[in-house]
Amino acid sequence: MQLITIAKTGFDPTTLQPVSQALRSGRVAILPTDTVYGLATLPKYQARLFKLKKRPAKKAIPWLAAETSALDKFCVGVPDYAHELAERYWPGALTLICKTGPDARALWSGAADSLALRVPDEEVIREVIRQVGTPLAVTSANLSGLSPQTSYRLVDPRIKQLAEVAVDDGQSFGHEPSTIVDCTGEAPRILRQGPVEL
Repeated sequence: MQLITIAKTGFDPTTLQPVSQALRSGRVAILPTDTVYGLATLPKYQARLFKLKKRPAKKAIPWLAAETSALDKFCVGVPDYAHELAERYWPGALTLICKTGPDARALWSGAADSLALRVPDEEVIREVIRQVGTPLAVTSANLSGLSPQTSYRLVDPRIKQLAEVAVDDGQSFGHEPSTIVDCTGEAPRILRQGPVEL
């Protein structure tokens, strides 16, 4: 596995190009988010994440985007309250579930009727997303059923062996996974309470 170590602030975006290249070729990367460390790949390759993590197929994997505009690009019928939540809490630890749009299905033919989407408040992963040009399918970097980790040094060695490239920015986030809100109905419904309290 290729490990890229960068400074906490003021990093050179070109140092992340090997990560972007690996992702574009269908590989899996370990990346920091603003909550926990994540295991990431392009949406069309996300079936690999289920296999690597031994994750039940019925548990959807959220997509992380670089900009708030992704909500309307990859979802349809987005209610006004979802837009308000995105404007207030993105970038941040809030995942919104909305109805899947055609652009999302173009990235992954197996997309379900709803899509979990988030814009993280972490410049490293957002820069990688910009370089790749599409959202990333990202799940916590741990085996299914085990606790997620908030720094690269704490990530399970078994997960590190499964990824082809990783970024260590030296940070410990100390956060729980994001708050998840179902926005497919007439009113928001909290599915998981996390750092963002609604």
